[in-house]
This record gives sequence, structure tokens and C-alpha cells, in this order.
Amino acid sequence: MHYAVPQQLTENLFVTRIDATINQKHSLYGRYLLDGYDNSAFFSPTNALVTSSAGNLERVQALTIGETYIITDKLVNSFHATGDRRRNDRGLRQTASTQARLASP
Repeated sequence: MHYAVPQQLTENLFVTRIDATINQKHSLYGRYLLDGYDNSAFFSPTNALVTSSAGNLERVQALTIGETYIITDKLVNSFHATGDRRRNDRGLRQTASTQARLASP
């Protein structure tokens, strides 16, 4: 006999970019990514077999910026910087209903 664990999965992805030419020798660009992933732990008060999976809540952000300046035909100055951030929470989502359910006898 097989049991399928129900999933409540949501993923939202946002990507944007900006490219700007200040003048013929100078340009800027930027990239931003935002990813939200929510695979909440399923809870059933009547069937313990489907509550065995831990939930997963993730948020990822990434930013890249760059600048290019052409000094001469043979000399180019280029700068690039990037950073990212990730949060990964596993387990039950801590909402008021979850806390009340866990606290009840």
C-alpha cells in the first residue's frame, strides 16, 4: 500500500534588469533576482502518515551591478559587483494556528 503526501507548493520568481548608456564611453547595468519558494509542511489531525514531511520556506535575492568606461580605444575600465542572500527555513511554519495546534493537549 502506498500513501502520497499532499504538497502545498508555491514559487514566485521575479527578475529585472536595467541597462543605461550615459554617453558613448560610459555605460551602467544592473540585475536583480528575487525567488520565493514555499513548500509548507502538510498537517492532518486525522492521518499521521501524511505529516511526516518537513516544510521548506526559502527566499533568495541576488543583485549584480556593473559599470564600463572606455578611456581610450585600447584602454577600458570595467567594474562588476555581485551579492546574494539566501534564507532557508525548514520545519513547520510558525503561525498562530500552528502554535495553538502544537500547544493543545
